[in-house]
Amino acid sequence: MNRQRIAAQPESMLQDLGMAPDTRINAELAMVRDFLNCVRTRNTPAAGIDPAVSADQACVIAEMAVRLGKPLRWDQRHERFIDSGEANRLRVRTMRSPWRV
Repeated sequence: MNRQRIAAQPESMLQDLGMAPDTRINAELAMVRDFLNCVRTRNTPAAGIDPAVSADQACVIAEMAVRLGKPLRWDQRHERFIDSGEANRLRVRTMRSPWRV
């Protein structure tokens, strides 16, 4: 497992959390501990759903750009590609009969 230095700007944010600026943690272990603690306490996780969705979207968009072999422009507000009907068609899988929404 990779131990990473925690960095924040300004560094006083770390002090507010009770951490020294040179604190190093195992990032994966910290996320698992936070998740399990939130399950027990019903608190909100340190990393919310919105950043996770944005990160996932960025990965999917990058993969689509590679598959199509061209740069893509994403409209975050409308969740559609700008000027790319081909990419917009790839956003949703065609459902097979008898399934429908």
